[in-house]
Amino acid sequence: MVVIIKYYLVDSENVNDNWLMLLDLSDETDKIIVFYTKNSPHMSYSSVIKLLGCTREIKFEECNEGNNALDFQLISYLGYLMKNEELKDSEFIVMSNDTGYDPAVNFWKKRGFPVNRINVNYCKLALQRQKEAALRLAEQSNSVEVQSTEDFSGEESHPGSSAEELPFKDRPKEVSSSICPEPLKEVPASQKPCSFDKEEVDALINCLGKDNLIAIHETLVHVYGQKQGQNIYKTVKDKSYSFAPETLSRKDKVHYFTDIIFSHSDLDDPGNFLDFLEKNKDKSKNLNGVRSAITKAYGNNIGMKYYSLFKPYFKTISALK
Repeated sequence: MVVIIKYYLVDSENVNDNWLMLLDLSDETDKIIVFYTKNSPHMSYSSVIKLLGCTREIKFEECNEGNNALDFQLISYLGYLMKNEELKDSEFIVMSNDTGYDPAVNFWKKRGFPVNRINVNYCKLALQRQKEAALRLAEQSNSVEVQSTEDFSGEESHPGSSAEELPFKDRPKEVSSSICPEPLKEVPASQKPCSFDKEEVDALINCLGKDNLIAIHETLVHVYGQKQGQNIYKTVKDKSYSFAPETLSRKDKVHYFTDIIFSHSDLDDPGNFLDFLEKNKDKSKNLNGVRSAITKAYGNNIGMKYYSLFKPYFKTISALK
């Protein structure tokens, strides 16, 4: 049996120390390679403590600085790994919120290489699913133990007390494992229950514009992760999706947009970030300019964290009208 080893290539400038989630998501045999520069955000004490207590071997690659320099070096390293014959049975994963990696990822995918990109929200959701699965398993174990205790309690069963003879509302609920005899029919999006925060998603659409599908798709994938973002996008672009358009000022759009971004991160709004964006809206079209402005306003450490969080959204924010 071939053991597939995953190679995680981390863009630390973009994801901060959120890459530490990989320690819980990946297998012991997987490899984690962290690419960093002097501009990479500093780690918190809790992250340093977690890293010091880790027994995994993590490789750190220092990169030369420059505009998108780390991105190019990471992608070059990715190509080097994939063309290594000894790693032909491996899988390669770029961890970054930056969709700029996607053309290179798709380039290699079309040529049959197992390469993907994941972002911070994807990791958060994966960890949440792990916790929920563990909780369900624990509940099932407790249920089996309780049932075993009841079965061997020595009580006699009485005729006429079977579940089939009880009123329907009093029968014990069971999870059916039978296959549905009829094929399921496609339910229109307007009749499907929302598996996401509809008010929040509608706010994003109102900010971006219902017909701005490219921006909506990119934003949903960034905010909610690749899989969930794709599913939400398929739902909202359906003509049957119920949506109430609102007329918002540019400032209101930026306000709602930034509030949502902060709510899906580990960072708190400093309270004046909206004012910062308004004062520097012309600079937000250029990443170097906005990075300089944000570190000047908030300091290099926390400023780089804000920069990394909003890096995928600055151009979108600057285009809001």
